[in-house]
Amino acid sequence: MRACGPAVNNGCSKPPSVIVANLAMDRFMRSRGAAEQNLSTRMKSSQLRSAMRLGATARLRVLEWLSRLVCDRSQRHRVLRARHDFAFYGLKVTRTYLFGGVVRRPPMKSKIDSGTALLTGKVAVIYGGGGAIGGAAALAFAQEGARVFLAGRTLGALEEVAERIRALGGSVDVERVDALDARAVEAHAQRVAERAQRIDVVLNAIGLMHVQGKSFADQTLDEFEAPIIGYARAHFIIAKAVSQVMTRQGTGVILALSTPGSVLPGPGFMGYGVACAALEAMTRHLAGELGAHGVRAICLRADAIPEALSRSHSAQVFREVAAKHGLTPEGMLQAHAERDTLLRRLPTLQQVAQAAAFFASERAAATTGAIVNLTCGSLVD
Repeated sequence: MRACGPAVNNGCSKPPSVIVANLAMDRFMRSRGAAEQNLSTRMKSSQLRSAMRLGATARLRVLEWLSRLVCDRSQRHRVLRARHDFAFYGLKVTRTYLFGGVVRRPPMKSKIDSGTALLTGKVAVIYGGGGAIGGAAALAFAQEGARVFLAGRTLGALEEVAERIRALGGSVDVERVDALDARAVEAHAQRVAERAQRIDVVLNAIGLMHVQGKSFADQTLDEFEAPIIGYARAHFIIAKAVSQVMTRQGTGVILALSTPGSVLPGPGFMGYGVACAALEAMTRHLAGELGAHGVRAICLRADAIPEALSRSHSAQVFREVAAKHGLTPEGMLQAHAERDTLLRRLPTLQQVAQAAAFFASERAAATTGAIVNLTCGSLVD
């Protein structure tokens, strides 16, 4: 990036690099602290005075050398290593500067505090927020400016996600909630509404153990109905609880997750496939029920996510299926990606999370009742 004109500092027209270099060198010349004592044995005052007569680019090099010099253990507490990129007549220079007033450039604003993010000012609740997809979505929502409320059954996993959000400068609250407990979810939604004054987005990202890979002939009734009852029950409870808040405020988005098993036939997926189909049907009916109140309902249909194997129950679910083919879960997904998808790959957690953030935002305000295809082409609509 080239400067459009000379930088102005107290009426003095100079390029920004010259101003920075002069301030830095003046600071070192005036210093009488420990930093100067450490420098005095390595660089005499005459050398400093000579450096003042150097051109701006050379001064920057001296400044970098001085910064490295002070960064020893005895002076580490006095130094803040900060990187600043700026234009010097078209030359991008990256340097390390000392703390203490030498360089006082305003920090670059992130999406969180810039007010330009997709979900700025929004309140997002994620049930299953400690899981692979739920955690990734929580980070994406926070990066896009939302205040995030995480709920789930495993407090340690929730806190881990929360710490990552706080490290980004985001706002997050954590509470242990069982999504299959209607009273607990309703009470939680009301507490969120009281604290934040609203609920704009809810994502149902819970995961339930279930059986895959067993043929219809071998599957028991319990194995068949467990995922159907569990996933449908949880989504009904969650949608019911937050819709009371959303309809009052006249806006909101209810997000669900499903897989291609909802429509693709094949042996071994009778229970979970029907459960996914139920979630997609519920999404359409929620859109019809709540659309007049300004509430949207969307389901994200993603294929298997390799990254999630180590961070969710999916590795255990896939293990039995993969073993029948003499593969590991990782090997099975790799073969599936290469053989069955148009893109020859499977979706990533980040891609699914970013899609969730987009469809939760006002940029997707015209979308409701939709099943979003995130399968990398294993299923074509």
